[in-house]
Amino acid sequence: MTEGPSVRYARRRIKRVRNRKITSASGNKPKGIPEPFEFVGQTITEVKAHGKHLYVTLTHVGTLRFHFGLHGTVLVGNGVQGKNKPTLRFDLEGGESVLFLSASIALVTSIPEFPNTDPLKKAFDKVLAAKALGEGVCVSDVLLSQTHFAGVGNIPKNEILFAAKVNPTSTVLPEGVAMEVVEGAVKFLTGWYNKKCQAEDIKAMVPLHIYKKWKCPDCKINLKKGYVGKTSRWTKWCESCSVCYGCLLYTSPSPRDRQKSR
Repeated sequence: MTEGPSVRYARRRIKRVRNRKITSASGNKPKGIPEPFEFVGQTITEVKAHGKHLYVTLTHVGTLRFHFGLHGTVLVGNGVQGKNKPTLRFDLEGGESVLFLSASIALVTSIPEFPNTDPLKKAFDKVLAAKALGEGVCVSDVLLSQTHFAGVGNIPKNEILFAAKVNPTSTVLPEGVAMEVVEGAVKFLTGWYNKKCQAEDIKAMVPLHIYKKWKCPDCKINLKKGYVGKTSRWTKWCESCSVCYGCLLYTSPSPRDRQKSR
């Protein structure tokens, strides 16, 4: 589950080894990018992160965009090894290596600049994000769409809505409640990123209050659970603690059940 905080932490780690020459490269070459041997002799000149995307620029090849899906990650250091063969591996001068695991990679001509949609950036537009939560779309879908909350995935979605006491099937949040959700997104993602930096571990996790839990930590009743919204992602909430704001009257079928009905 490589979400915004993990991608930003990967950027931080890779920036430490910028400008070191690549001495060898290997991996499962995805379509549309150079053969591994073509990276040898080049250096990483820039690393940027936006939401769930990592951008790595090399001297001659250009910029590679990485997306890590549910199971991908980045390892940086001396003697690092992944459980599976890396999608791409760079061995650098000085003995350190950069491993991109379970990643989709594309060669892009430019890095998109949308800092106002990433809660981990100072330019994040909180007013615009709050407005999107009051326009009649399921708030769970808005948080996951990456349009206004780049980097938010299913874990933050559950935790953010629980902290704000918002039912995840809500569609029209009042202005004050919407801003509370926005502030909660910034707080959760920032806290998660800082935890990774403090632990020097991309897998470091902040305490979770509802994700993978079965009872509400506040009122102790069993949590409601289901696949919510058009994104149909697994969601938990407390029917006693959360408030409905134009709630949907149903939850989506699971992806498996949806497939069976075809």
